[in-house]
Amino acid sequence: MKTVHFFATETTMYWGLMVALYFYYTGLSAGVLLISSLGSVFGIDTLRKAAKMGAVIALSLLVIAPIHLILDLEKPTRFITLLGHFQATSAMSWGAYILVLYGIALAMYTYNLFRGEPKNSKSFGIAAFVLALAVEGYTGFLMGNIQSHALWNTPLMPVIFLFSALVSGTAFLIIAHSLLEKVLGNQGDNVKAANSLLKNWLKWFILVDGALMVIYFIVLWSGHTDQYATAYLLLHKESFSFFWLENVVGLLIPFLILIYRPLAEKKAATLLASVLVVLGVFLMRYNLVVDGQRLPLAGNTLLEYHASSAEVTAALILALVGVAGIVLLLKVLPANQGNFSGTSKSGKEAV
Repeated sequence: MKTVHFFATETTMYWGLMVALYFYYTGLSAGVLLISSLGSVFGIDTLRKAAKMGAVIALSLLVIAPIHLILDLEKPTRFITLLGHFQATSAMSWGAYILVLYGIALAMYTYNLFRGEPKNSKSFGIAAFVLALAVEGYTGFLMGNIQSHALWNTPLMPVIFLFSALVSGTAFLIIAHSLLEKVLGNQGDNVKAANSLLKNWLKWFILVDGALMVIYFIVLWSGHTDQYATAYLLLHKESFSFFWLENVVGLLIPFLILIYRPLAEKKAATLLASVLVVLGVFLMRYNLVVDGQRLPLAGNTLLEYHASSAEVTAALILALVGVAGIVLLLKVLPANQGNFSGTSKSGKEAV
């Protein structure tokens, strides 16, 4: 008698909007920290004024990032369980500790920066810088080693995550600078100099990030059956989100604005390019997470995902909390601790 075995095949997407936002905010935090710390930690004078602002932004974004992941787990205690059971062979286990250590180093860096203690702020800044690289590295390594999803399974993933973080972090700093320029008073010239440097870096980061996406797509298109099917999905089924919004609107158009000098010299055009980049990187994270799971492990029907109203509501609330935290801290801390350079003034100099 012939025996036929039936196996249950999962048809559920376990990762959705909340996980995509977790990846997005951690990358944005790491990118902002990596760029802004170049002034206070590595001595690039043009960016010294951005050090405190960058530290506050990176810390505020990092605070809300893991909340998305905890809400996605449905049982918050599972995150505590992950911290209490370290597995040396698990990238996710390493990632949990890297994220905690990054948060501690970033908090201490910010604290010492506002206290005007350059030695301590530099030491913690270096630690935060290295751990920010590790945060993006672990995220890319985690996804790149999931062999069941062709869109994720590539050694390029850590590099793609790192450069998308640099792109979004640089663009976010330009946006923050532009919005704060009116309230910085005599520091306006410093802001303009920093923005000039940042937008020059941004166009090169976009160029590298775009080149990585092209190489990545070519690898998928010319790869094995699952990789080709994934590339076909992105190019045909998801062409509006992946091709037009993520890459054309989110990368190509900002790059063209930044390399065309008459536009790049206009504040409004630079601000628009930065906003498009930040939104484009979010779409990159979302498309990567969701579209990476759409190809079924068995069968020929694409899986579907639609964010629930609860997820959208939680995402909006956390975004508002993050923005409020940034605005509040930037408004209060510099007024109490001096300028953005990380040094304090007293006596006649302060007067």
